[in-house]
Amino acid sequence: MKPAGSAPTSSANSGPTRPSTSVPLLVFIPGHILGGILLGIALWRVIPRWAAIALILSQPLHLVFAVFVPNHAFDAAAWCLTGLGFAAALACVRLNQSPVGHDRQRRTS
Repeated sequence: MKPAGSAPTSSANSGPTRPSTSVPLLVFIPGHILGGILLGIALWRVIPRWAAIALILSQPLHLVFAVFVPNHAFDAAAWCLTGLGFAAALACVRLNQSPVGHDRQRRTS
């Protein structure tokens, strides 16, 4: 029996060493980071450049400030970059126009 207040011990069936949790994380984390970068690249000519750059930089910054150099304020700022990029993309969709001069027909319905 363990004394009161002692730290819990890890068992073989708990924690991130289980294949049922570590394999999905090995897929999710690179996909999460690369997905943000690729989304910014894909939207480069559709949304304002600053918004595409914000999307490209946001997830690598999130990785740095959430994992390697834990800093909640900077991590929150990285997520704000993601939000700004998505807000700019939404504004472009709602306005049905592109800031780089692509002619688009407005729907007349």
